[in-house]
Amino acid sequence: MLQPMKGDLPFDADVSAYLVDESPIPVSIITGFLGSGKTTLLARILESSSFSDTAVIVNELGEMGLDHLLLEVADEELALLPNGCLCCQLRNDLVDTMRTLLDRATRSEIPAFERLVIETTGIADPVPIIQTLMTDPLRFSRFQFAGLLTVIDGVLGSQTLENFSVSVKQAALADCLIVSKMDVVENYKSLQERIRNINSTAPIIFSSNGKMNPGLLPGFGDLKPTQFRANLGEVHKPAHGDGIFEVSRTMEGRIDFRVFEKWVNQLHERYGANLLRLKGIIHFEGQEAPSVIQAVQHILYPLETVSFQSEGDIGRLVLIGQEVSRHEFVSALEELVEIAYR
Repeated sequence: MLQPMKGDLPFDADVSAYLVDESPIPVSIITGFLGSGKTTLLARILESSSFSDTAVIVNELGEMGLDHLLLEVADEELALLPNGCLCCQLRNDLVDTMRTLLDRATRSEIPAFERLVIETTGIADPVPIIQTLMTDPLRFSRFQFAGLLTVIDGVLGSQTLENFSVSVKQAALADCLIVSKMDVVENYKSLQERIRNINSTAPIIFSSNGKMNPGLLPGFGDLKPTQFRANLGEVHKPAHGDGIFEVSRTMEGRIDFRVFEKWVNQLHERYGANLLRLKGIIHFEGQEAPSVIQAVQHILYPLETVSFQSEGDIGRLVLIGQEVSRHEFVSALEELVEIAYR
């Protein structure tokens, strides 16, 4: 059964009960395989005075952390989680660290911050990290998941995606893809095609020596998280490699929330952990504005109302899965269309 993460409300409650609180602090996750350039990118972003109100959590492997020294961020604004991966031993510590930062800012022990950035280790699986942000009660009152930013090495990216399955998952689940080291890349077309075969909906941004326009990133620019993640594009071809794939479909017209709920529950019962992520924008019956849908495996993220003009009642859904037939996911989307609009 898919689990709604909003207090103890039943999943068949009114849609409005699932809407996220207003004006939370956006939380951006920066991931990417070892050596892809995550820390360099983050350091360049934090050089700007426009982002001086950013709190950072850095996670490193090993007993001696180094990345936090390279960032050159004031100690009181940086929480270093050494000796483990956020998605493994330190999942609880992530929540504790977020609470500590918030509490200290409330007591004026550290400067108030307007956004939070979490830099993962290069071997981190993004799914448990996103689940942690979704399930903790603190998230509903003060934080909002802004998006997953995945950095891909412009030089070694193709080789990494070929040899390390976790890098494929990092790319497949991304809301935004950043290709680094473009200053030393001679030919990136094949890498770009490889990335598009894995994730056909996330925007690709190219970076040279960590330099790029931070305003294009979810959680940093003028776009709200709902606006960024609602930009899902049209139906695309499947992804290839490591059993991870993506299917998507345009949804025309409004949908009964209870019908959608039943379909999602059936989807989870059928595929379990092989349904890596569901995201989209849907206009439910009885709601003035569309809602952004986010689910990671069996965890449903609270709905967020879209605060900008959409194309009528046209919505989109994206399913990301692994180790099952792509045709089954395509059929599942068609099943939703059939039961929603009959």
